[in-house]
Amino acid sequence: MAKDAAVIRATVEGRDTELKFGKNAKVATVVIGSDDAPSGFVLVTRSGRMETFDIRNLSTTMHDRLAWHGLKQKVSDSFAALDDDDEVLEAARKVYDNLLADRWAGIGAGGDASLLEAVLAVTGGDREETRAKLKAMTPADREALRQHPPIKAELDRRAAERAKGIDVDALLGKLI
Repeated sequence: MAKDAAVIRATVEGRDTELKFGKNAKVATVVIGSDDAPSGFVLVTRSGRMETFDIRNLSTTMHDRLAWHGLKQKVSDSFAALDDDDEVLEAARKVYDNLLADRWAGIGAGGDASLLEAVLAVTGGDREETRAKLKAMTPADREALRQHPPIKAELDRRAAERAKGIDVDALLGKLI
């Protein structure tokens, strides 16, 4: 049963908080701990009922399992919309490299992998050489390449191919 969007106020961890529920949302989530070191979250239902989930209460074994699960999920999310094996592996590696560099929200490789494929389709260059040159470019340079008409046309063609057979009206209906 569809529900309307809603806003409620609740006191969470001693803070008066305005919670926004999107259409069909069952719960709102409030992070607990500090911004630099979140330790868990509080789920708040539309009726204002709450349940707290704090990682500090879990054993070391559970920390390790959650860390493994989180790593798998984080890396897997990076290539969820990709089909090409090279793009998948490049996106996964880029996210892992970001984590190794202590960057949680680093740029994933999906866009760079798509750019690589488009450049190769347009230029016929060597894959590894082109990949290395693209990695050495600034984000602004890569964006300029994306806007270059032959490369933009190839990126658009590839995006249209990936979207074939998808009922966009049905997707929009899920968002509204």
